[in-house]
Amino acid sequence: MQKAQIRTAIIWALLLIATGISFFTSHHHELNPNVAYVSICILSYCKCRMVVMGFMEVNHAPVGWKTFFELWMMAVIGEIVIFGFSTL
Repeated sequence: MQKAQIRTAIIWALLLIATGISFFTSHHHELNPNVAYVSICILSYCKCRMVVMGFMEVNHAPVGWKTFFELWMMAVIGEIVIFGFSTL
């Protein structure tokens, strides 16, 4: 396998693992719902970052674009968390 294929396979496996953890967290009734909600949002941020940086190859973009995407993803997940807690 080539280096790029191995990297893609690793990212794909990490995305599957993160999805499994999110699924387990959302269906585990002994967890505090607030902890589950925040952990799922954090995992969503990590998954989004892996897709944007890995598959969309933003990691090869200039620093300004990388910073923009990092801040944008943090703002979106932050808003989701804030709005989620304000509606509970």
